[in-house]
Amino acid sequence: MVFRMNVPYVVDGADPACLINKLNTPYSGDFLDSFCLQLGSAGVISAQMGYGNLNGQYLDTGSAKNFSDGNWHHVALVYKVNPGSGTNTLSIYGDYALISSVSAAFPAVGWSANYPVNIGAGNYPDNESTSGFRRNMDGQVDEVRISDVALAPGEFVGQQSPITIKGTPAGYLFSWPSVTNQMYQVQTRDDLGPGGSWVNSGGPIAGTGSDLAWSNSPAAGEPQKFYQILVSP
Repeated sequence: MVFRMNVPYVVDGADPACLINKLNTPYSGDFLDSFCLQLGSAGVISAQMGYGNLNGQYLDTGSAKNFSDGNWHHVALVYKVNPGSGTNTLSIYGDYALISSVSAAFPAVGWSANYPVNIGAGNYPDNESTSGFRRNMDGQVDEVRISDVALAPGEFVGQQSPITIKGTPAGYLFSWPSVTNQMYQVQTRDDLGPGGSWVNSGGPIAGTGSDLAWSNSPAAGEPQKFYQILVSP
């Protein structure tokens, strides 16, 4: 999903607020969700997987990444189950890069079909609007996606990567966040009309887990171009 916090941020109920949660029980206590992504007022993302009331796994981004700047950010919660080894991994991806993960022989996730998935809010206990313990987000949420099959990082971080463009004495410098071993292809086109098409500029660039850079020095009189960074299949 992608989200942004309102600035200034107003806490509505308890802090952190829920970006998305699947409540699993009517009871009070800890780990009441099958899964939950939360956003703190200070910009920290946290996640929970629940194995039953008072029993679950917690994870957060800590000081590794701050999301409180009021800009749009991408976040993904991934739970990878390995039946062979019995070791499962809970991970948080933020802005197209792995931020935090934990692995252990976790028990099965608790699940009850009696409770819906909530986006941007969480009311505890029992999911009622009159519940005394609210976790409602002050901001916007968009592009929510839930998958019940295993995805590669390049699939759940989206098909395009956001580009930062800076002018240089020689032309332009493009930079974007990357995922390790994911391939990125710079593409250009002269117009956005129905007759135009995207054209590869150079070959794919391998991700490193940090920002990548690509420069362009247009010739004098060269027509304007449009650019995108495509995540290679």
